[in-house]
Amino acid sequence: MSILIVDDSLDSRLLMTVLLQTAGHTELLTAASARDALQLLRRQGPEIELILMDVVMPETDGLKRAVK
Repeated sequence: MSILIVDDSLDSRLLMTVLLQTAGHTELLTAASARDALQLLRRQGPEIELILMDVVMPETDGLKRAVK
């Protein structure tokens, strides 16, 4: 399963990466912003099966993007 982790905090991205790797997940991508995540999604397309996104980030956050 390919998982995309989106968080503006490097520490949070690293923590989620380590936790998911420990749980056996190997296909992990990270992005520091919603903009970066959208660019990754355009390149990776349907290969990403799960997105874990912080809902409080500068610019576009998970909630605002989902509602628009």
